[in-house]
Amino acid sequence: MSGALISIGETEADLLGVATKFCAEKAPIEAVRRWIDDAQGFESALWAEIVSLGWTSILVPEDAGGLGMELGATIPVVEQMGRRLLAAPFTAVTASTALLVRVGGGEALLPRIAAGEIVTAAPLSTPFMVKDGTLSGTVGLILWGEAADVILAAVEDGNRLSLIAIETKALGTGALKRESLIDDTRRSASLTLDRFDDFTVIGALDADVVGAHQLDRALLEAADMTGGARAAVDVAVGYAQDRVQFGRPIGSYQAIKHGLVDVHIGAEKARSHLYSAAHLYGTGEGEVSARMAVVQAVKAASEAADRAIQFHGGFGFTYDCDAQLYRRRAMLGAALAGDVRQHRQRLAELLLDE
Repeated sequence: MSGALISIGETEADLLGVATKFCAEKAPIEAVRRWIDDAQGFESALWAEIVSLGWTSILVPEDAGGLGMELGATIPVVEQMGRRLLAAPFTAVTASTALLVRVGGGEALLPRIAAGEIVTAAPLSTPFMVKDGTLSGTVGLILWGEAADVILAAVEDGNRLSLIAIETKALGTGALKRESLIDDTRRSASLTLDRFDDFTVIGALDADVVGAHQLDRALLEAADMTGGARAAVDVAVGYAQDRVQFGRPIGSYQAIKHGLVDVHIGAEKARSHLYSAAHLYGTGEGEVSARMAVVQAVKAASEAADRAIQFHGGFGFTYDCDAQLYRRRAMLGAALAGDVRQHRQRLAELLLDE
């Protein structure tokens, strides 16, 4: 690797500042727990505020009414959403926007995304089958599928793979069903189609586009987990300062202090890797930096949340403990980002090729 200097532009710095303030104000833990019990899983008014800030326009090309920026520009926003467990379909919409830009042919959808419509993508690894111009099959793990205006999906016709768009208003009753996730701060749905023909073909999908989309999603999950790692450290530190045992705060004991230092270092490593990836993404070093960010984020988020749960003792293993929410978020994020072993294997291949 060339060792390019990491920098953050004025626009990205502004985004980080606004996102930090916005997410802290709009997503206190009381609101997060309220959204968990909400049928939709997020507040429409909050989504409208996110749209008004221009965040859904970040990746939309300028000729479609957007800002025309790269995926790395969304990282400060996603990181802060992960830190506050903010419930909204922003990450799903961002990944879908990037996919439409990569494939081309989504000119009609991109202005709608900028205006605030929710477009989410089903996993491209599980395509619908096409027969006589109709679709059949079931695809799951469609993030925020029930709230979506449009669902993007892969279809397989012989040896050809294509991206299609389905307007959810055209779906029959019961086609979308909510799935249970380990992370209750997010929503997922499965979509079942039976000889469905009301869809629009966006463009062809090849292995490079599918792989790039998977890496886009992995980097966004890394941002979310990195924010979560920092928050879990804060939860652990706060409890260590407040909990008194044998007349002293437990944070004064060496075993607690050293554990806190370890997870703090891990979270800071994850953030360094994340912003390196945001800076380099789309360059020749982008894949290496992105996979490194994913590997470190998975490790940091899981270890920080685990330590926070342990420090809380028996209470930490109950759902009322906030550390539980971060552990569950980390578990889902790790699953969505892809197998860490595969990321490491790909890293080895890339580094040995240099």
